[in-house]
Amino acid sequence: MREFASTKFRLKHAPVWQKRLYSACLGLVLLGAGTNLLFGLTKTGMTPQQVADYYRGNPERMQFEKTPQEMLEVTHAHAFVMPMVLLILGHLFFLTDWSATGKRIVISAAVVAVFLDLLTPWAVRFWHPAWAYLKVAAGYTLGVAMLCLVGVPLMEMWWDV
Repeated sequence: MREFASTKFRLKHAPVWQKRLYSACLGLVLLGAGTNLLFGLTKTGMTPQQVADYYRGNPERMQFEKTPQEMLEVTHAHAFVMPMVLLILGHLFFLTDWSATGKRIVISAAVVAVFLDLLTPWAVRFWHPAWAYLKVAAGYTLGVAMLCLVGVPLMEMWWDV
């Protein structure tokens, strides 16, 4: 833990046993992100129309609108898990050699994307289907940010970049 408090410590200088632990954590996060991507491809959809149909329903495709209870269950789970994932990934990302500006941009993008990812399903379902565009944009933004938050620490730990 003291490494997280140090402004000078970098992941590339961590002992191998720490690198293995951090890499295992990052690998499991990648597995979770991969299953989330598959979920998006197979259930929710990756286009604004598919997202709107998923939340608002589409009788032609035999899709039913999401109930408030269904919406609440998903929001509840993600509202607890995603901040913890970002906290862990952010701490590891802060221990890389990326510039302070680059770190702020990636972390800020991830936080905004998670916030939008939690709110836009409600806006799509109960306000207007056009919010699906923002939901899709937030999803892609979060995906890119997560790749940076996972990939940069892994590269710096194991490859001299």
